[in-house]
Amino acid sequence: GRNNNNNSGQNNLQNSSPTPPLATDSSPTPAPHSITVTSPRLNQVLQFLSSNAISDPETFYNKASPQYEAAVWMADRDLLRYNLPNSARDQSTRFVQRYVLVVFYLSTLGPQWTNQLQFLDKTDECSWFKSVTLSDGSAVAVGVTCTQDNEVEGILIPRNQLKGTLPTELALLTSLDFVDMNRNEISGPIPTHFAKLQKLDFFDIRFNQISGPIPEWIGTSWNELILLGFSHNQFTGTIPPTFGQSSLLKTFALDNNQLVGNLDMLNSMTHLEFVFLNDNNLTHSIDHNFMVDCQRLVQLDLSGNFLKGQGVPIHLFRHEKLEVLDLGNNNLDGELPLDITPNTVMKYVALNNNYFQGTLPPTFDQLNKLTHLDLAGNLLDDEIPNSLVSLTGLTYLFLSDNDFIRGPLPSWLSNLKLLRELSLGGSGISGTIPTWLPSLTELVLLDLSGNTMNGQVPSSLWELTKLEFLLLQGNSFTGQLPSGIHDLSDLDLFILDRNNFTGSVDEVCDNLDPEYFIADCDEVSCTCCTACCRDGDTAGCSDDVLYGIMDGSWEYNFTRVRYTFSPEILLDKN
Repeated sequence: GRNNNNNSGQNNLQNSSPTPPLATDSSPTPAPHSITVTSPRLNQVLQFLSSNAISDPETFYNKASPQYEAAVWMADRDLLRYNLPNSARDQSTRFVQRYVLVVFYLSTLGPQWTNQLQFLDKTDECSWFKSVTLSDGSAVAVGVTCTQDNEVEGILIPRNQLKGTLPTELALLTSLDFVDMNRNEISGPIPTHFAKLQKLDFFDIRFNQISGPIPEWIGTSWNELILLGFSHNQFTGTIPPTFGQSSLLKTFALDNNQLVGNLDMLNSMTHLEFVFLNDNNLTHSIDHNFMVDCQRLVQLDLSGNFLKGQGVPIHLFRHEKLEVLDLGNNNLDGELPLDITPNTVMKYVALNNNYFQGTLPPTFDQLNKLTHLDLAGNLLDDEIPNSLVSLTGLTYLFLSDNDFIRGPLPSWLSNLKLLRELSLGGSGISGTIPTWLPSLTELVLLDLSGNTMNGQVPSSLWELTKLEFLLLQGNSFTGQLPSGIHDLSDLDLFILDRNNFTGSVDEVCDNLDPEYFIADCDEVSCTCCTACCRDGDTAGCSDDVLYGIMDGSWEYNFTRVRYTFSPEILLDKN
């Protein structure tokens, strides 16, 4: 954990004598003239902070500014009363450090923090933290951490309702190597002066409201940087090409922003292990040499952009360490690689919602540790290869919305006993629901929508008691729903429209409480449907409802391992 060193500071301070008046030379710098100084010490504090450019002197004209309020606190309210430094050469003293932390506290609306973490306490600033015990019994300091020389080296304050902006003054804490303020509400840009924090190796401000362009100087000034977490903010512009000089960077998380441009810099970042650039507006053209020298990759997520290119670079399937490959929701086309060789590392492949065509290569069975395969929403044709039967570790298989040859539900699927989510909607499935389907007892989601299946729904389907999402719409099923559906106690979404069902669905209404239940109410009696469709409605009668309310909430996405972001504290619960 990030342990704190509270050793020498307290003893040194206990012997401090009252602060003498600030010595002035023949031409002292006065405090800004519009400020009503309430004490001689405040005058001295303002003189020092202004003349040595610790803060912009203009900020002291505003009595509501964090800088002025911090100066007042340091001068008249701080029980510790550090001696003022004697000259500008003493900027690194404890006085400046304490002042900077007070400005930070006030700039981020400290009084509204969930936990005050002992900030502005009478103890020295290296004690401004709260000890948190982790599940393994180790303790970490949430708040400020210091070196043995009592210089601030870390600020760890996640999930604490920090608001406001990051103050420029933090750049004076030149020993900082660790900053983690993820999941707060901090806004504004990254201050230019932060380029001075050249010891930083960990900087995580994910899930905030930081805006503006990503500074170019990060790639050239933060030479020790190992992790950069900018996910879920409001960054705009391009990813600076200077990141190509970030030779030590391992985790590069810029996802869920508004970034544009290319990804040329990635080819030079050969230490990368975790790359999350998904859900931006990037327009790079991927060729077969893309990231070929990044041999340390473990997770690569570029989904939700406007990337283009022919196929998928084959070297990504032959990687020694790559476990997660997500290129979904882009503009990739061409054919998928046929020459995949045995791979015992890759667990997650998502190439959905692109324009891939041709056959689904039978050599995908060489990815024998695969748990997640998503090829939905492409132009794949021919048959679904039965070689996939060897992928017995699959928990998630989405092949929906492709142009596969029409045929019955492949019987080899019965061997994939670990499947939790199976989506074959709009994939040319015909025939009846097979008798072997209930053997997939782990299913949470079953999507057979938009096919040409027929016959009656067998009562054995209700043996899938873990089902939460059942999509049968857009087929030619007939007859009444068999009794026994009350066993699906976790059913949350049930869609039946655009079939030929008859009778009543009262058993659903009387025993279950699905959040979304959609049926053809002119064909079946439904007193609890959340939406009713009618014969003759457009094919999308339930689609607008479905995708508007669910937005893929059933998706069994990979979990970003916690150590990706916090090697020294595991506070993230999501």
